[in-house]
Amino acid sequence: MKWWSNRSAVDVIGDDMASARALLPSLRLKLDKEGVAAARSYGEGLADVAQALSRTLGLGLDPVLAGRNMGRDRISAALRDITAAQERCREFLDSPNDDARDAARKLAFGCLVLTHLYRMRLHALTAPEERRAEARALADTYANLTRVLWQLAGTRSARSPNRA
Repeated sequence: MKWWSNRSAVDVIGDDMASARALLPSLRLKLDKEGVAAARSYGEGLADVAQALSRTLGLGLDPVLAGRNMGRDRISAALRDITAAQERCREFLDSPNDDARDAARKLAFGCLVLTHLYRMRLHALTAPEERRAEARALADTYANLTRVLWQLAGTRSARSPNRA
């Protein structure tokens, strides 16, 4: 593990980008395989996580779902909150209670998507210049995914995000 602690920031950025890129096809396969009802359910989990972050960070849903106009400190705070939520969800993924297990799956999925979105937004702000465009492009892909999932969820409790 000592080699891991000696890694450069560029290595971490590359690993984060590779992980974000690799997850996209598996998410698509998962959503295609499980169907619209499952995608709607995952969208609801994403919406729940986004609404909680919106309240915690004092931001509207548009910036939270797109990861835009948040700044480095807010993105870092959001990532800490999401990591804590993911840990909490893991406790319930093997629950004997079906409702708890399903809720944990939905929320963990929302956390996973937003984690990649925010990591890419953070790298777009802080990475070496030659990596920023790639990070922005990946972040935009994840922002589009959040928009689609939000729409599938049919969330009406808040204004639907309006992004390009």
